[in-house]
Amino acid sequence: VGPNPFRPNDGNDQTGKPFVPGDATTGIIFQNLPPNAKIEVFTILGELVTTLYNSATGTLVAWSVKNDDFQDVAMGYYFYVVTDPSTGQRVTGKIAVIR
Repeated sequence: VGPNPFRPNDGNDQTGKPFVPGDATTGIIFQNLPPNAKIEVFTILGELVTTLYNSATGTLVAWSVKNDDFQDVAMGYYFYVVTDPSTGQRVTGKIAVIR
């Protein structure tokens, strides 16, 4: 998952670029995903921010860094859970957003 921390406004493409639909190099990028993976992003209080899915053939998802109401998420720490639906295996981690 990267870039982490995500700093879309510091002018350095290596630390993140604001999300542009159709550009898989923008936003926060989840890579090396299993087919049909489910990605859930939570606040540090455990509130669900968004749920993302990749396709059966894709291994990458670019998150817009917006919640399900299409609002930019606040600066802070977020947790993610990636679930492989074929095995039920889960991978967790954290992401920092610095605006």
